[in-house]
Amino acid sequence: MDKADFLRTAPAYYELAVLDALRRKKGYLSEEALQDFYTVNSDPNDPSDFHCYIENVPLLQYAIERLSKTDAIEALLDDFGPPQYKAGEGHEAYMDEQRANKASPTFKSEASSDSDRWLRSALSRVNQTYRQLGLTQADFENPEADWAPIPIERSNKALLEAEAAVDKTIEEVEKNNGYADQHPEERNFVLDNLKLLSAKFKTGTTTSVAYVKIHGLEALKKVANRFAGMTASQVANVAIQALLRWLGIIP
Repeated sequence: MDKADFLRTAPAYYELAVLDALRRKKGYLSEEALQDFYTVNSDPNDPSDFHCYIENVPLLQYAIERLSKTDAIEALLDDFGPPQYKAGEGHEAYMDEQRANKASPTFKSEASSDSDRWLRSALSRVNQTYRQLGLTQADFENPEADWAPIPIERSNKALLEAEAAVDKTIEEVEKNNGYADQHPEERNFVLDNLKLLSAKFKTGTTTSVAYVKIHGLEALKKVANRFAGMTASQVANVAIQALLRWLGIIP
């Protein structure tokens, strides 16, 4: 999972946590009170060892912002005190929409025999992935940034170098008979995605960071890891660096 996928899917888990807390508690709750609701003592032998299931403030604030836009929650603001929230007029409509979606955390949580345990387990995985991806507040300011169109300009030297490096990796993978024999589905995944990216470079007019990550970097990393220390790995790493330079991620 990359940052774009995380920002598209993870907020719904925090949204469910917020609405669940507001449903169970009376009156308005601040962000701090919401976190207190989801904070538990991790070690009974250590009273100072606490764990919060909605620990990530940027993600919590982003979830609250999304819920506010749908009127699922209502905000009570003050000049000096922290904002407080309670269920809004759109709460039931939001919940009905989520319950009708089998892919939503709400549907899966309510389908569980222990919805609280399911949600808290899911929130732990969300937090773990948040840390692994290294997200910051800035990522929530423009969550669709990875999908912004990037012009494909055939006169761009960095693009041509990236294209050539991707094509070289495709050649290396295609001639590796051992890869086809021992890991046929991984090889198919690599070739299918790299050929999509190569075709995009040759015939497309725009692409995106997300597209390059999914169809390029992810496939190239599999080759680099699979053939560590071998020519195919070296070629794949050259392609990774070329793509990152073209995207402006590295100089």
